[in-house]
Amino acid sequence: PSLVVVPKSLVFNWIEEAARFTPKLRVLDYTGLGRKKKRQQFAEHDLIVTTYGTLRKDIAELKDQRFDYAILDESQAIKNDNTLDDAFWHRGLAYRDDEPQKALADFGEYIRRNPDDASGYNQRGITHYNIDNLAEAERDFGKAIELDPTDSVLWLNRGNVRMDQSRFDEARRDLNKCVALEPDSASGYFARAKCSLYEGEAANARDDLQNAIRTEAE
Repeated sequence: PSLVVVPKSLVFNWIEEAARFTPKLRVLDYTGLGRKKKRQQFAEHDLIVTTYGTLRKDIAELKDQRFDYAILDESQAIKNDNTLDDAFWHRGLAYRDDEPQKALADFGEYIRRNPDDASGYNQRGITHYNIDNLAEAERDFGKAIELDPTDSVLWLNRGNVRMDQSRFDEARRDLNKCVALEPDSASGYFARAKCSLYEGEAANARDDLQNAIRTEAE
């Protein structure tokens, strides 16, 4: 298939125009929820339509995917200074495990330059979480959720933070949202099972662990 990357506001236009002018073209909307299953359907389609934001989120899953062509609509969305943004982003990732304070500085600069990008807050939140700055991690994950409430990973991350603070009711609400958004998320079921075990609800934990095993096996 070929890949089309567009601003979020143009996804519907691309799909609608493809249906109008090339009705035999098999088009897949690769945005929103359930993208894990959609990736398995790439070979069944001629055109994959996604957004710049989704591409950044899923770059690890998409980098080895072969596309016939990659088409960038409104490519000014990729500006020259994005090279610097990417430098802060990737250096933050490189620092995150060994030099977290430097990672926090780089992710902070990335956020300053991209205040509406949930992924920056998520990465800074992960860094805070790794060094037990739980309050700061929760704030960053919360901000990321405000910006992108459809990303199940963000709810999972905040749920884990709240679970570590023994705030199990709040954690469960976040983890329920994670599983609702991504029913194939083994990580969501596993985290919710941990929450159930902490609360002494072994039966619920067993059900979620079974679901985690099932989704991993599929």
